[in-house]
Amino acid sequence: MPHDEAPGIGHNQGPVELTPFEKATNVIDGLYTEAEGWLDGEPIDNQGVADGVSELLNLLRDAKKRADDARKTEAKPFDDGKKEVQARYKPLLEKADRAADVCKKALVPWLQKLEEEKRAKEAAAREEAERLRKEAEEAIAMADPDNLAARADAESRINDAKEAEKVVARAAKDKAGASGGVGRAVTLRTFYRGEITDATAVAKHYWLTNRAEVVAFFQTLVDADVRANRPVPGVTVHTEKKAA
Repeated sequence: MPHDEAPGIGHNQGPVELTPFEKATNVIDGLYTEAEGWLDGEPIDNQGVADGVSELLNLLRDAKKRADDARKTEAKPFDDGKKEVQARYKPLLEKADRAADVCKKALVPWLQKLEEEKRAKEAAAREEAERLRKEAEEAIAMADPDNLAARADAESRINDAKEAEKVVARAAKDKAGASGGVGRAVTLRTFYRGEITDATAVAKHYWLTNRAEVVAFFQTLVDADVRANRPVPGVTVHTEKKAA
């Protein structure tokens, strides 16, 4: 007589409890499938169908709310933990930023002085290179093509002028900086900030050059005023009916 096959491991355990996410997924997937049957592209032509779609809409709203509540519950420990970490590090990071900002401000006068000196050296090198270039051109123009010594002198002056141009190039690349040996050197950087002194002129400029962006910005102001029932000149208010 054959023996019955032994039951598998876990045969005596109860049904597996679904997670909140799995429950929400089952509900919303089911409603979505049902919605595909109701919303087949045909217009609603009777009250029964309208009531059915309305009921489906309410079920979807309730399912979404329950899913969102489950999301909030599941995410809360992580959100709380993130808030605690952010709050703990915030003053520490701000302290480092304050000290770093003071370091930068303290370095600016020295770097400016150093930069002025380097630019003065660059200007002097450029002036010397220009002088040598002119001398070389004059030597070439005056050199007797049959005079070997004169030709050699002209070529020597040309080489001197070329070397002087290299000195200028190196001087131009030499920027003021301070390096403590850790990380990148601190250098002077140029930042630009525009201050509006004539708003009308600015508006006219951007109206001509960036009209689409200007209109889009105006639209946000118009939408806010229309929602608040405030009249706006040059605006036509359209009334639309939407399901809510």
